Amino acid sequence: MDGSPHNSSRPRVLIVGTEALNLRLPLMDQLVGYGFDPCAAGALPQPEFDETPYDYYQYPVCRSVSLRGFQQSVATLRHVIREAQPDLVHAVNTKPCLIAPLATRGLGIPCVRTVTGLGSAFSSDGLLYRGMQFVFRRMHRRVANDVQMTVFQNPDDLDYFVDKGLCAAEQTRLILGSGIDIDEFLGRISSPKRLDEIRTELGLHGRTVVTMVSRMMRTKGVAELVEAANAVHRRRPEVLVLLVGPLVESGPAALSASDISDSDAVKWVGLRSDVADVLSVSDAFILPSYLREGIPRVLFEAGALKLPIVTTDMPGCRETVRDGWNGFLIQPRDANAIERALEALLESSDQRREMGRNSLQLVQERFELSIITREYAEVYREALGIRELPQTGIERPVAKAA
Repeated sequence: MDGSPHNSSRPRVLIVGTEALNLRLPLMDQLVGYGFDPCAAGALPQPEFDETPYDYYQYPVCRSVSLRGFQQSVATLRHVIREAQPDLVHAVNTKPCLIAPLATRGLGIPCVRTVTGLGSAFSSDGLLYRGMQFVFRRMHRRVANDVQMTVFQNPDDLDYFVDKGLCAAEQTRLILGSGIDIDEFLGRISSPKRLDEIRTELGLHGRTVVTMVSRMMRTKGVAELVEAANAVHRRRPEVLVLLVGPLVESGPAALSASDISDSDAVKWVGLRSDVADVLSVSDAFILPSYLREGIPRVLFEAGALKLPIVTTDMPGCRETVRDGWNGFLIQPRDANAIERALEALLESSDQRREMGRNSLQLVQERFELSIITREYAEVYREALGIRELPQTGIERPVAKAA
């Protein structure tokens, strides 16, 4: 634990997640402007918090399905909550949405949760997956009375929870994703010289590059994309599908390196820290996922960089594309549909540029972080019983003293 109990008169909000809580820092910065004092708790060390004014706490989250591990998570998070003394707890990600409500039980602290997609349990209708869905529903019913508000990132997930009796309709809100600070994201892009070096490093000169950024797993549609890329390449040898992300090698959605091995049509570059740069040297973006996503952040990033987008007509993906306007929506698990969409994109560079401009417009209108922050500030206000939010706009927080 890297923080200490607060003495602020501002309502203190503890954001509870698992990994990559640093991605919430721009949101936390903007919440300060609405009068809140944010802090965070996660499962892994987050050195990025050392350079911020925000306290960061750790608690264990068991990766496997373990009752003992789950109980330990609840107990340790309960201790963190007592240390941090928040006025409100906001849980994000799958396991924290179950852990945090139990950890706050009986403490008199309101709990808000954000359901960031339904995940792998809803990627198939097989017997195993139906069993996982049954357990999912049972666990969420158990904590329903401990949650003041449930936020959903897409309307399909909201409808599912209400229809299955997992929460009351009047205790739900729809907030489209985690948002993106467009200026901050664009500020990560390297110099033109460095971008040219990346093109050389990856062999992109003279190629039309369609990029996918994701974990490499079956439920993300990787196998179908590779099949479609090879088919397109036979007619358009200049086209290259660039795969960016780590390989998932275990579990029912696992792939082997040979499944996505390099060819003239496909290049897999693994996990990279310069995603903004890689997207900057791309001509289009694709995410053929059939996983039940919240809304994948990378779709916002691609839109912010004026890329046309191909993605599936699935909850969490369809919200980012208006078919034929800023890209194409395709049916999941369909290599032929991917092939047709890529062919349509490749017909005209002018069309790609126009669609890319439309992608940026859509992100600005629906997903810019200032919009998302305002909506979360309203959720917190309601859960805390605050009459109105201050109209102070965005403040720049002061870093911790050295």
